[in-house]
Amino acid sequence: MFYGAFVTKMLLLRRPGVPGWLLAVAGGVLLAVLAGVWLTSALWFFAGHGLSF
Repeated sequence: MFYGAFVTKMLLLRRPGVPGWLLAVAGGVLLAVLAGVWLTSALWFFAGHGLSF
């Protein structure tokens, strides 16, 4: 999903006539996907391994 959102944003940058708000929405989606991947990875890690010192 991250690569798809990233490629879409990069393709929108090269296209003439694209409104500025669309680039902002694509950037927001990219950030949301990246944050979602990070949070689910952290949840998986801490659920399986926990914190041990």
